[in-house]
Amino acid sequence: MSENYFTEIMNAAMEKTSERRNGLSEIVGNDGVRRCGICGEPIEAELPPDLQSLFGKKTRPRMCRCDREKASMEEKEEKDRQKQYRIEALKGEGLYSRLYASCTFENDDLREEKAGKVARNFVKNFDFAMENNMGILFWGGVGTGKTYYAACIANALIEKCKTVVMSNVQTLVAEMTDNYNSNREHVLNTVKNCDLLILDDLGAERGTDFMQENVYSIVDARCRANKPMIVTTNLNPADFRKEEIDIKRRTYDRISECCTPVLVNGESRRMAIAKEKAQLFKKMLGINGNE
Repeated sequence: MSENYFTEIMNAAMEKTSERRNGLSEIVGNDGVRRCGICGEPIEAELPPDLQSLFGKKTRPRMCRCDREKASMEEKEEKDRQKQYRIEALKGEGLYSRLYASCTFENDDLREEKAGKVARNFVKNFDFAMENNMGILFWGGVGTGKTYYAACIANALIEKCKTVVMSNVQTLVAEMTDNYNSNREHVLNTVKNCDLLILDDLGAERGTDFMQENVYSIVDARCRANKPMIVTTNLNPADFRKEEIDIKRRTYDRISECCTPVLVNGESRRMAIAKEKAQLFKKMLGINGNE
């Protein structure tokens, strides 16, 4: 490499140091060395004689404690920015509905304490769940919070920069079979490779043979990948083995292999929210009681 190259590197380093020190005071000690006016550490170091002739300079820049702290802070800020970009990208890629963005543990109204505790512990122990292919089957009545807690888990893991795909099976099957099945392998690879797959509202899909075969393909692909899965359903897992349709029974068997059932049986959140809104609206309209 040429001498000019090394000179350019030295000048760039000095410019970077000078830029970082912008606004910081400097002093010259009794030894003639330039020092930081705040921490007192040298901000330059003498070059060996052979390098002095090479670079045409007697000293090189040196980072004092103030410089090191400022550089560390800048590095952390940049890492935080990059992480936030990554989180936003993961949310856009993995959550099929932006409505889930508000589903967080911080916003939990604690109507269903058991399910909330299970969801939080799953996030806390996700590495163990990953290693052992252990998932959750949230089941119960309509509107009790199954999807909410699944989305809480998704958002919490995305904040840890985990890849999460959350969708209902109708959406996944539609994507798989779009354009004459051209997306099939892409969807199945996404299902297999993400850190966590969440299948929302299993059992609400159409009961055609075509749909059920594709649902089984998705569940089977995930199980074969040995990665955790969360499923929400209104179905009772006790009835899984009573299913008479073979392809459905095979799907339920695969889910039972890797998902622990968790009953979510609190008051319907949707009904509670609807009641609260109705009461507020009545108050705004000046309607009292049961008028």
